Amino acid sequence: RFEPTPIVDLDGMCILQVAAGTWHSAAITIVPPYIHAGWLYTWGSGYHGQLGHGDRQRCDTPKPVQTLLERQLTAKSVQLGSHHSAILAMDNELYTWGSNKNRCLGHDIREKYVEYTPIPGHVSGFGAIVGRVGRGMVRAFALGREFTIVATYPYEGPSEDVANKLMEKEALQIEMLREEEEHRRLLEGDDTTAEDTTFNPARIETQEPGSPQEQNIGGAENGGED
Repeated sequence: RFEPTPIVDLDGMCILQVAAGTWHSAAITIVPPYIHAGWLYTWGSGYHGQLGHGDRQRCDTPKPVQTLLERQLTAKSVQLGSHHSAILAMDNELYTWGSNKNRCLGHDIREKYVEYTPIPGHVSGFGAIVGRVGRGMVRAFALGREFTIVATYPYEGPSEDVANKLMEKEALQIEMLREEEEHRRLLEGDDTTAEDTTFNPARIETQEPGSPQEQNIGGAENGGED
């Protein structure tokens, strides 16, 4: 086409953003009451899963990405590479899908025999300390041919020392809970043992040497000899 043409399937929808890759296109449609996020629609060629429509490899008209709908993940921003796609969700988390060549998706995929996935996956490591360096949340991102670039805000989380102390505190709490649970199980399992070790005077009299009963017997024997 050499002239702008309306996309009939998006007629009447409020479009927040559009993006175009080498082989596919995308659009975010606003979902009330949100005004800065919405559902993601994709169309075009998706032989590497970049459409996000499952096994469907080609889509001539815009279709919503069903996985995002099922997870109630609305998109604030979308970027497309030649063979993969990415969104910044309403919760400021990054999700990617499509070709994972050169590990450009930034996360592992379920598929074992191919290097692509149509399922959007979460990219972790932002808003956290990674390799002793604090990473901020995603500010902007861009996709190319099998690579991804992310710019972040300054890191605003706890320092490494504070983070280590928090992890140590959490580990200590987990250990205390484990010990309490183990102690409770031991108490519950000692019911039969408690019955076997119940105080028994008769047992003490017959077993203890030097008991009054044995002393009387000895005295009687001595008196008989006298």
